[in-house]
Amino acid sequence: MATAVPPSAAAPSDDPSNSRPPPVGLRPASLRTAATRRGGSGARPRSRRRRRGIHGLLVALTAAALTIGGTAVAGAVPGTLDLGGLSGSAGSVPQSGDPTGPTGSLGSLAPGSGRVDFGAGVNPVVLPIAADPSVVRAPDGTFYLYATSDDWQDGGGMHHLPIFRSTNLVDWTTAGNVFPGKQEWVDPAGGLWAPDVHLVDGTYVVYYSVGGTADPCIGMATAASPTGPFTDLDRPVFCSSEVGVPGTIDPYVSYDGPTPTVFVGNFGGIYAIPLTPDGTAVAGDDPKAAPVRVAGNGYEAPFIQHKNGFYYLYVSAGNCCNGAASDYRVYAGRSQNLLGPYIDSAGTPMLDGGGDLILSGNVSWLGPGHITVVTDDTGADWAMYHAAPRAAPRLGAGPQNRQGMIDKISWVGGWPRIGDGTPSSTAPAVPHIGGV
Repeated sequence: MATAVPPSAAAPSDDPSNSRPPPVGLRPASLRTAATRRGGSGARPRSRRRRRGIHGLLVALTAAALTIGGTAVAGAVPGTLDLGGLSGSAGSVPQSGDPTGPTGSLGSLAPGSGRVDFGAGVNPVVLPIAADPSVVRAPDGTFYLYATSDDWQDGGGMHHLPIFRSTNLVDWTTAGNVFPGKQEWVDPAGGLWAPDVHLVDGTYVVYYSVGGTADPCIGMATAASPTGPFTDLDRPVFCSSEVGVPGTIDPYVSYDGPTPTVFVGNFGGIYAIPLTPDGTAVAGDDPKAAPVRVAGNGYEAPFIQHKNGFYYLYVSAGNCCNGAASDYRVYAGRSQNLLGPYIDSAGTPMLDGGGDLILSGNVSWLGPGHITVVTDDTGADWAMYHAAPRAAPRLGAGPQNRQGMIDKISWVGGWPRIGDGTPSSTAPAVPHIGGV
């Protein structure tokens, strides 16, 4: 997800990127490419501690703590929660800043430890901060995660689209930044958010948001290596005013078609916009005629997964970055066509506010969202996303403490589910990665 509230302001760059257009006719190297964000100075390997003796007690205590007014939050069937009419299939989805909803309802609870370890749980996997993750896998098997720009409060200033590296999706180390600073064409008031990364014909292609401005834009950069150096397009691919879509942030690009299609949205609807074959501009003579609406108001941070004949649309709703009141969460629907219509498991169109609620906060974590899906070497799917520890929702005096998380996706009757619908609730929570 990009952010409804900017992570922090970045200073204009005095060292703009050299301009070079990306190659024409981009094609994905692998349809299993996925996006992930992982971040943090001092990221270090973690032991996979097993607490099987207290596993049952942790589950019971968490479920009990999350039962409020007779409504069980943890353990509820995804998409059936009804807190103020905010279930995935009933009622409207709140706009950013609305304090109600699953995690907003937990404000009176005592802060948790910031970590719940269910059996082989390993969260958080990226520190200190890795908002809006996107993940790509290099030909040698190594994973690279790209994240929203943030000040890590480490004295190093703004990290412009930080990059992290891992061989197992669990142990991540820092690997630089996409940019040393903001490009000359970027509005000085704007932030570089929510990168979406793909390996296309041997080239690493990064789309990103320029958010926090009156006219948000989508940018693009390319590199021969996953850690750069990246060459920016040196202009926007498009801006909100050009396509007539409010809030063009949080890009996700699908290459499942003759030309790329970018999905964007920021609480004014999720739109699919066809791009030219090289992915550098909106296709067609009239950019305002290009967007196709695929989900209604209240959503942002789209991600598309193609699996078993369906396209699965994952989106986020609520407020990502309001400290302890953050109520970000993830909904999903599916369609047999890339451009929809997308429906939830109850048959409600996502254009009409439908969507299965598959991930929301719990006693230890708040504001989980901006999901990306990564497939391990056994074919199992894993959700990578960010969430803030309830005990420390902000990173010092700085941005929302959105740490990198991973949880396994289960498939129930053709629908994605994540444990009990809250972070760190699945075990084992370690992907199988071989040959690295």
